[in-house]
Amino acid sequence: MSTTAPPSPFKVGEAMRALHEARERILAVEPDMQQEDADLWRDMIEGESGDAYEVIERIVRASIDADYMAKMVAERQKDLAERKARFERRKDNFRSVALQLLEIIGTDRLTFPDFTVSIGDRPAKVMITDETKLPIALTRTTIEPMKGLIAAELKAGREVPGATLSNPERGITVRSK
Repeated sequence: MSTTAPPSPFKVGEAMRALHEARERILAVEPDMQQEDADLWRDMIEGESGDAYEVIERIVRASIDADYMAKMVAERQKDLAERKARFERRKDNFRSVALQLLEIIGTDRLTFPDFTVSIGDRPAKVMITDETKLPIALTRTTIEPMKGLIAAELKAGREVPGATLSNPERGITVRSK
């Protein structure tokens, strides 16, 4: 930790009051955090030693951990979506083979102790052969703002109807690499 001088007792008192307010803000956003992750809560917020730097360090470390967990969940969701698609392909393949076997043995229905399988006609699927020839009334158009281009126009001083730049917000940057 590189700091120039320790804060004055007044500044420490202000930091502790701010910490109390931070507790309330965190609980307002995540009311169950104190019960669901008691160890994190105790380590991050309640372990007050009077050292504002340590409190800030614990809070920022908790934010890094939360960011890491969010990224891990996103990655896991991606993996699970791929896994789901594999299982759906597998299911379709197995059922296609079962259909062939039922047709070969010449039966439309078999009953087993825990399921029944039968052959039947499925509803017709819509096949789009050329999207450009579809009537407009039968299509959907989605408009999505290109925020990067809009920002560039606004920063260059040009007016963009329906858009404006917000006031800058204060924030922190956390670097760990």
